[in-house]
Amino acid sequence: ARELVERLRATGDDRLANSEFVAFVDRVARGDLDFQGNKLVDRGGAEVDWNELYATEPPAHVDVSQVGAQPTSTAALDQAQRETQEDLSAWEQAWKETQEYERMFQEVWGPDAEKEFEGLWKKLGSNENPIDEGTYEFKENNPYTNETDALALALRLIAEGKDREAILALEAEVQRHPDSSEGWRLLGQLHAESDRDQEAIACLRRGHDADPYNLDSLLALGVSCINELETPAALRHLLTWIAHHEDFQTLPGVGEPPAQDYEHLKMQVTNLLQAAVMANPRDADAHIALGVVHNINRRYDEAAAHLADALRVRPTDHSLWNKLGATLANWGRSAEALAAYHQALAMKPNYVRAWSNLAIAHANLGQYEDACRFYLSALQLNPQASHIWHYIHSTLIMQGRTELLGFVEQQNLQELSKHFPGVVSRDQLPPPNPGPTEPVEAVLGTIFNRAP
Repeated sequence: ARELVERLRATGDDRLANSEFVAFVDRVARGDLDFQGNKLVDRGGAEVDWNELYATEPPAHVDVSQVGAQPTSTAALDQAQRETQEDLSAWEQAWKETQEYERMFQEVWGPDAEKEFEGLWKKLGSNENPIDEGTYEFKENNPYTNETDALALALRLIAEGKDREAILALEAEVQRHPDSSEGWRLLGQLHAESDRDQEAIACLRRGHDADPYNLDSLLALGVSCINELETPAALRHLLTWIAHHEDFQTLPGVGEPPAQDYEHLKMQVTNLLQAAVMANPRDADAHIALGVVHNINRRYDEAAAHLADALRVRPTDHSLWNKLGATLANWGRSAEALAAYHQALAMKPNYVRAWSNLAIAHANLGQYEDACRFYLSALQLNPQASHIWHYIHSTLIMQGRTELLGFVEQQNLQELSKHFPGVVSRDQLPPPNPGPTEPVEAVLGTIFNRAP
């Protein structure tokens, strides 16, 4: 579901990204709407009226033959002709928009657009869950299989910026100790930072099963589920996080079962988290959780404010800078998001998701050369993040460099990288920086002084 929505928004064309069609797909992906046979239903199972859903759509049918049956006064006839002409104009405009969307879909998916879109749409309409909660594919021939303290080794490798090796060490840890909640959590975190949310969720769920009270796992699960557009699951994880947090046990409403209605569930979690940050304004995780929920509610200004409060407490958290950048980009503030992404990458230069998000921000700003360079850098660091190729395809189209599309179809990373000087490879990365390059208030001041 996330892939479908993101690829529809990857054209760099605001008309498609902000269209009612993409908004509709987004609502289906999030579970706000669902298909039951020939019917469209809401989260509670009630049938949705298409006309009420999009009241601005052109009329469903124009019967020109009925015009002559209207009263024959000149005023009535003139009125009927005007209304008919307006209806026909609306249909003509709708047809032009349909043709334009078809052209943009071709740009996103290439020559196999119809086949790929049909497959993704069927998967979305069938409500398939792409995440297998119970399985995780381990790498073969793991050099750390016999490591006696693989968890400690993984932590050292992470500190050295060697995430690929750390993933192998953590796989050895959880294979030897399947109940290692922290091992599973760290493995999920590394997959999330490598832009592989499905693997991240599979690991985080295994860690949660091993220790349902691991607060870090619950919070990480909430964030990763949002990245995969599983917002009801995200909200339930955040509700459990509050219920298990010892600092918030006395808040009114803590421990109550999750609301069955989606809107009520959002309100329930939002209210509890607002009470949590008021009870403990220095709890960075409470601000993060509330920022995540405000992202769900699309209150991006409030989300950014809470993430900034979290950064004032925890300025050395690279993932938090990335969350702030993503929130600013969702808010339509891609220029401001760049500063946040730069801080994340200064602290963790091999942060694949931040490279990918940085590229998206540059594409939003029409800076397609930089966008391609940073997409390719993300792929250099994690060639398994294959969804990035779709973004590169769209960016090359917007740049007018169609002669390079063959490399995209072949997924020839090395050859395509030669056409974009400055692509970063793994061996060119600087060492991790222990904190932000400037005082946190200076960076936040630069960001929020620009944002209205």
